[in-house]
Amino acid sequence: MAKYWSDINLPGLVAAKKKQEQQTNTTAAPAKFVTGVEDNSPEDETIEPEVKIISAEWVEGPKGFQYNEQCFVDVKAEYLKKTVRARLRGKLFGIYDNQEIDLAHEVEGFIDDSTMIARIDIKKLFYISDPHYAAWKSDPSVPCQYFLKAINHTKGANELDSPMLEMPKNSNITVYFLEFPDILFNFDSAVPCLDSDNSLVNIMAAALIYAYKNPDKEAILYGHTDSSGDDTYNDKLSEDRAKNVKALLDNDRDTFVNISDDRSNVEDYQKILTSLTSAYGWSCDPGKIDNADGPKTQAALKNFQSHYNSVYKKSISVDGKIGIQTWGAIFDVTRDLIWTVASKAIGDTPPVINYGNDGNGVIGCGEQFAENAHAKQGRKSQKDRRVEIVFALPDELNDGPPYIGPIIMEPIDVGPITINPETVQLEFLGKW
Repeated sequence: MAKYWSDINLPGLVAAKKKQEQQTNTTAAPAKFVTGVEDNSPEDETIEPEVKIISAEWVEGPKGFQYNEQCFVDVKAEYLKKTVRARLRGKLFGIYDNQEIDLAHEVEGFIDDSTMIARIDIKKLFYISDPHYAAWKSDPSVPCQYFLKAINHTKGANELDSPMLEMPKNSNITVYFLEFPDILFNFDSAVPCLDSDNSLVNIMAAALIYAYKNPDKEAILYGHTDSSGDDTYNDKLSEDRAKNVKALLDNDRDTFVNISDDRSNVEDYQKILTSLTSAYGWSCDPGKIDNADGPKTQAALKNFQSHYNSVYKKSISVDGKIGIQTWGAIFDVTRDLIWTVASKAIGDTPPVINYGNDGNGVIGCGEQFAENAHAKQGRKSQKDRRVEIVFALPDELNDGPPYIGPIIMEPIDVGPITINPETVQLEFLGKW
């Protein structure tokens, strides 16, 4: 083995250095490798095209066309001669606000010999830019386009751009929904209140009936707030509203009690007591709903607690104070009123409701979809304090509100379920 010294100017090594320099300066012909898939033709030889690209078409992914989700482009091609080269390539571009933007995402697919289609996998439809994402957060219907540019083959006869994918994209997904009237949630509260028009009872019964008749559907509850308050606070409040409605559906007493005890106002139980008096025959009228825990409200709570103990054979404190015990009593009464109506249509066994969003079934949207939220921060709006119950087939609901993206909304119709308060009261009391 040859040995090399670091100092080539030592005696006896100078001549070797000159000889090495002469060898280095001699130009050697580059080696030529033939792989069978690369273009190694002489430069002056005309390249014969091997593939002609005919057309391209956008194809929905598992969740349709959704931002940050997978989709595809199917490219139709034909072979002009026998070749082992099957790969097609393209680059993803977006257009937002009349600006064409390179998304720096090169994609590829391989021609299937049986179909002559190369399916190009778009891993994600990225938001086109920061301004696009900011605009989308304020208005999910803000339009943009995507396309694959310069779809090509290394020895192709041509290249082409795909058609434009218009977003938001229409799709065949249909969801069925129930929306709680705004009157059911008070400001800064997560308590769904009984009302004199029976809206809460009817809607909850309708959801149970629909779930019973459509066991293949999954449900997601979307909670909302108005645009007053901090974003993070509103996100949690909207989630708690949805959780509390879900607790009534699931007969989950503990969740309802804990949330209601933490996220309630005096006007919540004032309204519930008023509704029980006017619609269901209980004698617990608190007088004016003024969000003040005065003597009349305390007396009404005592009457409710006493009547509850009599009907349910319980012994909660009759002290005119709201708390864990009394919220539990309110849950029992509310759930039983709901079930009295629902059971007429579905029998004695409550349905097992399947929930989307990985089984969680709840998404808090905060103020994101409040009316004019982006234009009027700090705006109190009763109509924005709402919860939507949405039913769809598994995997059709994404992790956003139902009107983000390609979804058709259809109101649920389970037939006439309007209750007769006197009949319900008699049946309700007769159970105990």
